[in-house]
Amino acid sequence: MRSFKLLVFFLCMQLSYAQDDIECNHVSQADFEEALRSLTELTEDEFRHEIKLYTEKYCLDNEHIHMITKLFKADDERMEYLLFAFHYVEDWSQANTFDYYFEDELNKESFLNYVHSFHSEMADMHESVQMINSAPIDEEWERENLNEAAKVVYVKDYRGKIGANIPMATADYQILRTKLQKQGYDHEKIVLYKKMIQGKGLSVDQLNGILSLFSFENDKMKIFNSSLSSIYDLDNLVNTKQHFVNFFNKNEIDKVTNNKLNDYAVEVISKEMDVVYQQD
Repeated sequence: MRSFKLLVFFLCMQLSYAQDDIECNHVSQADFEEALRSLTELTEDEFRHEIKLYTEKYCLDNEHIHMITKLFKADDERMEYLLFAFHYVEDWSQANTFDYYFEDELNKESFLNYVHSFHSEMADMHESVQMINSAPIDEEWERENLNEAAKVVYVKDYRGKIGANIPMATADYQILRTKLQKQGYDHEKIVLYKKMIQGKGLSVDQLNGILSLFSFENDKMKIFNSSLSSIYDLDNLVNTKQHFVNFFNKNEIDKVTNNKLNDYAVEVISKEMDVVYQQD
């Protein structure tokens, strides 16, 4: 019961953060269009900076964001702006009805997947809040004590060996996948991946998503080996074997998971410990 209440406490904190009303100034459609015309007279760098400030200050909706995305000249800039604007627009329920002018359809798909994932997580949080509101509360329960008793984990319900870095945020992961998908050849993807993953963390689920972008097992093994120092939930690495048919490659993965995980672990969470899941 204590671990459940702690879990819901953290979920409530996240839900409160995600839904905090962001103060903004209402703007008429005419004023918005006039401001947009003025901003388009700036240089590209100035526009990227000023449009973010404008998005923070004024109450924009899906249609406004839709109009703004037309003005970016590159998909990377569109994606960066949309992920930024997502935190300032209250209602994204109709996001999939807009064409965001991506040159590559995969970029649009990546953004909509991000929005869908966020909505699903928020629905789960609402359900958890309702559960705790309807449950009897122990009068002796103190949040401070529970916070000290439980261990925060960044993969849901995970217990086991922990790597040095926590998994990258969903938005950063989507950007990574999108950039890899745009590379024409697998060897180019590998070079870019090694560069972008330096100093970053991955969950095994995220690594599985990266492995799915490659066709040949030799390339997948290069990605696997390059990722070991970045993996957070080390004991889950065995789940990457689903991407391999070759017995030799599976055996190499077994050697790592059976004998080498301690080389990458900074701590171990035992099965008996209370844990609370924290996203991003």
